[in-house]
Amino acid sequence: MNRQYRPLTVLNLAAALVFTAAGGALAPAHAQKRQAQSLPPDHERLQSAPVMAIVGVKDQRISLYDAQGNVMRSKVSSGSTGYETPPGTYSILQKNKEHYSNLYDDAAMPFMQRLTWSGVALHEGVLPGYPASHGCVRMPNGYAEQIFPITKIGMRVIIARDSVAPVEVEHPVLLKQPAVLAQAVVTRTAYEEPSDDDAYPKPFLADLRNWPERQTELDALLAAAAEKASEAEMRKAPIEGLKSDVAGAMKMRAAAAKSLRHAEQARRVADDKVATANRALEYAKAPDRLKPWEAAKAKADAAVLTATERLNSAERDVPVGANERQLERAERAARAAERNLRSAVANAARADRDLASAKLPARYKKQEDALAKATAAAAALMPKFNEANERLKAADAELKDANDDLAKATAAMDAAIAEATDAKRKTLPISLFISRKTQRLYLRQGHEPILDIPVAIADPEMPIGTHVYTAVDYKDTPNELRWTAVSLDRRPGREVAELSSKSRQRDAGAAEPYVTDQARALSALDRITIPPEIIARVSPAMWPGSSLIVSDEPAHKETNQATDFIVIMSGEPQGGIKRRPKPAPQPLRRYYDDPWMDGPNDRIAYDRYGRKVRIIQQKKPLFSWW
Repeated sequence: MNRQYRPLTVLNLAAALVFTAAGGALAPAHAQKRQAQSLPPDHERLQSAPVMAIVGVKDQRISLYDAQGNVMRSKVSSGSTGYETPPGTYSILQKNKEHYSNLYDDAAMPFMQRLTWSGVALHEGVLPGYPASHGCVRMPNGYAEQIFPITKIGMRVIIARDSVAPVEVEHPVLLKQPAVLAQAVVTRTAYEEPSDDDAYPKPFLADLRNWPERQTELDALLAAAAEKASEAEMRKAPIEGLKSDVAGAMKMRAAAAKSLRHAEQARRVADDKVATANRALEYAKAPDRLKPWEAAKAKADAAVLTATERLNSAERDVPVGANERQLERAERAARAAERNLRSAVANAARADRDLASAKLPARYKKQEDALAKATAAAAALMPKFNEANERLKAADAELKDANDDLAKATAAMDAAIAEATDAKRKTLPISLFISRKTQRLYLRQGHEPILDIPVAIADPEMPIGTHVYTAVDYKDTPNELRWTAVSLDRRPGREVAELSSKSRQRDAGAAEPYVTDQARALSALDRITIPPEIIARVSPAMWPGSSLIVSDEPAHKETNQATDFIVIMSGEPQGGIKRRPKPAPQPLRRYYDDPWMDGPNDRIAYDRYGRKVRIIQQKKPLFSWW
């Protein structure tokens, strides 16, 4: 709460009574000035829901209009020098009763109504009588609190250099809804301001209480949207069960794959043993394996022949008539030759037995037994391997079926959500934007882009200005919309400069805003040609609250997937956007709630760059301000 509106405390009241009793009463002028500061801003009451807000930067004033032209005005404080609030077209993107700035030292911004994701907003704040904010529009406490529950997400907010009022216009380019079958019976009802106790702000919907046929039409669309939402919720219900089935099938497949890996490893070990035993048997049976024994036998046989020859030689070479000594030497030689012969014969017999033994099958019986054992072990593992392989195939088939079921259910849910979103969108006003800069027509509904096509503009090199046309209500019948126009061009004959000290001291409610030049607003429409197929497509959704923006400017870069068209006047100061710090993207709420898409605390949102994110909303601690 502003200091100037803070009620007197007991101590202040006691001090005032003592001061008055002592004869020190305030002078009448000072008393009137203090009384004026302590009262809430003076404004009228609206007779129906507001359809737009217009902020005059030079006059430091905001005007909230309803469909009948009633207005609630109050003084404001816009962006200071270097942080000017940029004139242009906006809409309310987010509302938060208790908000704190993430750019400027956690500053309190009560009754915040966001206009851009970068931080420009309407909110309660101190009003020194001149521009003093960092780009936002500050409003007094009483006014900010009173309008907070009656404004809706998507309501048009226009920030103009000078205070300007809408003017009623008629033109063929301004689209109309198809006629209803019966005529409406106008039954005016008292407008009741809604409560601000809603957990989430509601989107802007047409106020059709005075038009029963149109209300019936809108109710049918809302009922269809609710039915589609219910269907989407029903489609969503089995998804978790199917996800559990997929998780179970994945777990079973993982267990089967692990069992198969173990079986494969055991089979590889058994196959390696079989191969090793087979190589040993082949080596044992190979003909080259007998060569050592054959060589040994040949060598032994040769030794026998040599010993025999030596024995024969020793016996033959005894000289005739040898003396006793020579005979003794010859006998010794014969005996040695005989011993050598016996040894050679024994070696030859042994070599012959070894060769015969090497040729017997029992020689490689050990290798044959090892091969048979390894082969039997490998054969015993095959059933386990085949069983594990079959289990894996069954688990793969079950996982595929579970994934197919989940994919089908997810596709059905996505289709139902798309239908529900489309049905919900049909109840929301249309926003059209025609840019002379790009020579294109853009269409948005529910802060989401729908269409982007070329458009014909007569004399495209000639400036056309910036004009906002709003369907505020129906006329005498529900078959003809009533349109108003607001031009954002500078007021002719008035200089464009910073607020002078004189204008800073002027009361916000003292001067009436000038009315938009009707002829100039209509001349801009004369240069526009909307394709017939677009008219046929858009007309059924042209509810009150729909708008058409015609401008020389392109859509500003602040326009993304979670905004309406943000068009900034290029000839005006834009410090409130250009000089704002750029914090990390903050996830934000959608234009409208999607209960069939989100859980109780799970929300689909967009960040300031239009990227879709899913966030978990958490309540702020009770004593978080300590």
